[in-house]
Amino acid sequence: MEVPYGATKQSLYFMLTDSTTGARKTGVAHTAVTGSYCRNQGSRVAITMANLAAANSVWASGGWEEIDAVNQPGLYRFDVPNAAFTFGTDADDQPVTTVEVTVTATGAHSETKEIELTYPIITQGTIGATINNQPTFTEHTMLDGTVRKDYL
Repeated sequence: MEVPYGATKQSLYFMLTDSTTGARKTGVAHTAVTGSYCRNQGSRVAITMANLAAANSVWASGGWEEIDAVNQPGLYRFDVPNAAFTFGTDADDQPVTTVEVTVTATGAHSETKEIELTYPIITQGTIGATINNQPTFTEHTMLDGTVRKDYL
């Protein structure tokens, strides 16, 4: 899975299975889950888990909710904190390129998803209008997130 640097409000889906029987695990509340992420060459970052009211609730950092115990047993939505996807460098001063997101739950096998961080697609922004003899400009969002204005 790929996520661009700086992406926000990302939800991942995890399939949990029972650690004894291997059957899909239903009814796992946020209080029984430990969420974590680790960026390459980084330390584990604990995620404070939060209950979502429903599978289609608005995004909330650390949000956790079962999708449908009958029709999709064992499938859970997990809202990963925005900090996991920010641009940064590792111990060797190289761009962080991967994030490992892990959930562990009481009585279930741990599940990990590897997320590849990618550079966002750079698109031309809006072209400003000439108002009060102000120059017209074009905005560009750079790879590091800064905005550059080129005057025409």
